[in-house]
Parts: sequence; structure tokens; C-alpha cells
Amino acid sequence: MALGRKYFRTEGVVVKHPGIGKTLVVQRIPGFTLIGKPPVPGGFVPFRAVIDLNVVDAANLPKKVNKFSPPIEVKVRFTPADLAQAAALGKPLSLGYWDGTQWVRCTPATHGFSLITKTSGKYAGWGIVKFDGWGDPGKGWGT
Repeated sequence: MALGRKYFRTEGVVVKHPGIGKTLVVQRIPGFTLIGKPPVPGGFVPFRAVIDLNVVDAANLPKKVNKFSPPIEVKVRFTPADLAQAAALGKPLSLGYWDGTQWVRCTPATHGFSLITKTSGKYAGWGIVKFDGWGDPGKGWGT
């Protein structure tokens, strides 16, 4: 089945989604901020909101698709300022998502999280994660 791809240039986000027997549409949900989404003590601490996404079935709008087999891949660009902010906090740069009640850190074990340093203009590289399911989580950089 065909692989779909959606690039959100302003946010520096690329979503690759599998052909899962239906045509998917990846949408940016406007207005995502860190306001009202406090970190869990000892958990992921966000410092820059990136994007909130929605995946829908093109043939059955606005039906959300929340399970992906194979998983979808989300690539999020990070900046030198993101790296500097993490360093100032004394922690490695991490990508996290808001699950509706709390911030969750993306890890290699649970989300295949990896950082790829690749300087290009105002960017310093990519954070890459994979999701086999979600409830439209907003993503952010933090530690």
C-alpha cells in the first residue's frame, strides 16, 4: 500500500503514514500552546510547543484515525536554541506529547525516538518518533 507524506513547513514537521487500506489526511490543529499543560514533577518538561495533529479518514470525514499499522512516523525539526535550552537545564533534548492530561516523554523503547543532527539553515536536526496509535497529541520540545 502507498505511503503518504505531509510536510508542515512553518512548524518543521513531516508526517509519514502507511497505506492502511484507506486514504488518510493529516491536519494541523491550530492554537496549540504550553499554557495550561504543566509538566509532571520529575517528568518531561516542555519549553517549546511545536504542533498538534489530527489524522482523519479522507473517505469518511471527519472520522479520526487513531490506530496505525504499520506505525506513522513524525519528524520534528529542532533548532540550535532548543539544544541550548536543554543544555541550560542540564538535560538532553527530548520530544514529548500532551496526552490530554499530562506530558509524556518520547523514548527509544516506546516511540523509537531518535535525534539526528543535520544543520540546515536555522535548524540543527530532526527528532523522529513513531506512533501506532494516538489521540491527536500535541508535540513539544523539552527535557
